[in-house]
Amino acid sequence: IEEMGDNLHQHSQNSTKKLSYFSLALDKSGDVCDSAQLLIFIRGMNMNIEVAEELAALQSIKGTTTGEDIYEKVCQTVNGLELDWTKLASGTTDGAPSMVGSKKGVITHINQKMDKHNHSHPIAIHCLIHQQVLCRKSLMWSLSFYDLLPQITAFLLSQNKEVPELNDAEWKWHLTFLTDVTELLNSFNVQFQGNRKFVCDMQSHGKAFEVKLGLPIKQVKEENFCHLPTTQNLLVEKPLVAFPNKTCVESLEKLQKEFQFRFKELHLHKQDIQLFHNPFSTDIENVDTMYQMELAELQ
Repeated sequence: IEEMGDNLHQHSQNSTKKLSYFSLALDKSGDVCDSAQLLIFIRGMNMNIEVAEELAALQSIKGTTTGEDIYEKVCQTVNGLELDWTKLASGTTDGAPSMVGSKKGVITHINQKMDKHNHSHPIAIHCLIHQQVLCRKSLMWSLSFYDLLPQITAFLLSQNKEVPELNDAEWKWHLTFLTDVTELLNSFNVQFQGNRKFVCDMQSHGKAFEVKLGLPIKQVKEENFCHLPTTQNLLVEKPLVAFPNKTCVESLEKLQKEFQFRFKELHLHKQDIQLFHNPFSTDIENVDTMYQMELAELQ
């Protein structure tokens, strides 16, 4: 097993040495023994524009899990693979204080290391799937069980148990509305999953979702539910209570604000992402001066 481990490490070392630039993704979790485990993923590109992506290390952290503790493990991994720190382009974390704290976070330690050698800071990104989950929490509602509502109602009646909400017409409006919004968020979440996803893909999905989120806000105000099928079905049944327009619009607007706040990093690095995605359509005046001459030749 040790020989296999050494062989894998040697293989990783050989492949990562060839990288022109690389990025790191850090994720901390606990194992069955409640010990902290740090997963360090690496993705990079060589001179032939070939992309490599793999788990660089699984590091156990004993005792505390401060930003400095995690930083030491990251250094151990990067140095063990003989990677050049100057080629670090970005770092992705879960947004925890130990990762992004302004004084003692891992990203701060990395930036300080770069400053000592007069290198530019890597782009820091908060895991986008995690951001999306945090946006969902802003709704302050439980997950939907709308599809099972008839069976749940029948079961409770058979047990002679009453749940007033099941007969509350306004509560049903909220339930159907939540079902549709949850479906929108689920489809957005799926777009972020899978291999070979680049930040430009994430930005495109995020931009599209911002537009999609703006449409229902305007339409719900007019009680147009063309993009909210479950809510539309309930409207066809002509319930006795009017649709709670104000509450639902406020919930969507709150979600929209939360989304804009959580995904502001994508807007912050918009020009860099555009340059990476399509340098042919990038305005030379908007890019860093060090790239302008080469970009002029390319275009």
